[in-house]
Amino acid sequence: MDKVTDNSPDVESTESTEGSFPTVGVDTGDTITATLATGTENVGGGGGAFGGASESSAAIHATAKWSTAQLKKHQAEQAARAAAAEAALAKAKSQRDALTQRLKDIVNDALRANAARSPSVTDLAHANNMAMQAEAERLRLAKAEQKAREEAEAAEKALREAERQRDEIARQQAETAHLLAMAEAAEAEKNRQDSLDEEHRAVEVAEKKLAEAKAELAKAESDVQSKQAIVSRVAGELENAQKSVDVKVTGFPGWRDVQKKLERQLQDKKNEYSSVTNALNSAVSIRDAKKTDVQNAEIKLKEAKDALEKSQVKDSVDTMVGFYQYITEQYGEKYSRIAQDLAEKAKGSKFSSVDEALAAFEKYKNVLDKKISKVERDAIFNAFESVNYDEWAKHLEQISKSLKVTGYLSSAYDVWTDTRKGMETGNWRPLFVTLEKMAVDGGLSRIIVFMFSFIVGVPLGFWGMAIITGIVSAYIGKEELEKLNKLLGI
Repeated sequence: MDKVTDNSPDVESTESTEGSFPTVGVDTGDTITATLATGTENVGGGGGAFGGASESSAAIHATAKWSTAQLKKHQAEQAARAAAAEAALAKAKSQRDALTQRLKDIVNDALRANAARSPSVTDLAHANNMAMQAEAERLRLAKAEQKAREEAEAAEKALREAERQRDEIARQQAETAHLLAMAEAAEAEKNRQDSLDEEHRAVEVAEKKLAEAKAELAKAESDVQSKQAIVSRVAGELENAQKSVDVKVTGFPGWRDVQKKLERQLQDKKNEYSSVTNALNSAVSIRDAKKTDVQNAEIKLKEAKDALEKSQVKDSVDTMVGFYQYITEQYGEKYSRIAQDLAEKAKGSKFSSVDEALAAFEKYKNVLDKKISKVERDAIFNAFESVNYDEWAKHLEQISKSLKVTGYLSSAYDVWTDTRKGMETGNWRPLFVTLEKMAVDGGLSRIIVFMFSFIVGVPLGFWGMAIITGIVSAYIGKEELEKLNKLLGI
């Protein structure tokens, strides 16, 4: 009898001892390995880093007290786990598909082995031996089929677990994102409060107290109106009770008892009227006191706003004094006087058109270009490269507050990019078109604000300063450019 050997590929199932999710895969050889999650570190429905559906509510509530930095770090960790979950899910699907296909192959082999076929002469000669071999093959295939089926089922289970963990991580990420949004809003409000100076904070407190006083007054006024209605009702009832007493009907049995009853009712109504009248008077007194509170709160608010305005005026003066001092230190006193003169003349309503201003500036700049070397021109461009928009915008905001200029934000980025492009390419028309629109909408002061913010916000150097000042001067008039020409010796 021939020895029967099971030559089928070994199919074995092992458990993962590392990682956070089921790790599955098909070996390059004949061995198919299914690695299942066993609740190791960072895995499982009973808590841990992923936590599953059973993550404790205490842990979730604890994250609500985290700072935005902690929440962002937690968010990054969750993103890493989410990526691992997706990778594990892909592996689980691949393993499930491989084992399912393996099961199909084994079943097909068994079906082919069991198919009826006509015996040959040799088969008949060795019928007994072949029957034994056929039985051995059937048993081998049956065993392999059972093993493959179990592993396919295990792989399917691992896939479901990987999907559950992926969905749970997505839920936790959404929860963290919500907590982070709340924390960022809270921190933004705290930072806003911290950034307020004493005068701003006093105004905010006064506004809050005034709102509270007005709410209390409205409540007191409503109470007065309610009590007035009650007094009016009781007054009518008192009048009717008095009439009933005044009309005496005699001559019937018990009329004295009736009269006494009416008199008692009249007295009760008088007592009630006295009570509701006192309540109304008390409500009116409270209402009047609330009116006084509102008046006092309005006075306090005005005082706080006046103090804030004085402080802002002082800050504005200090800012502009510092600005002109900066120009003096960097570029000389003559340049500082020109800047002050430009700021003063920008208060007027007259300004040149785009074509007029651009033509005057180009003529001025053509002469200026002959004075500027390539090294100096590169230095101006590099100065713009060294400053980003957000940094420049801070200077823009400060200068605009000092000069009391508003409505500039919509054009800020256009001015920034157009100025950089003008410095880089020599095409200044886009900037001049933007500046003219600003001047039409809000006057030359807006142009002054932008140009001054470049002077203090970008290390332009002498020639860069000359270009920026020339742009402003071109809009105000030729005489300003002539002053610059004399100053620069051109």
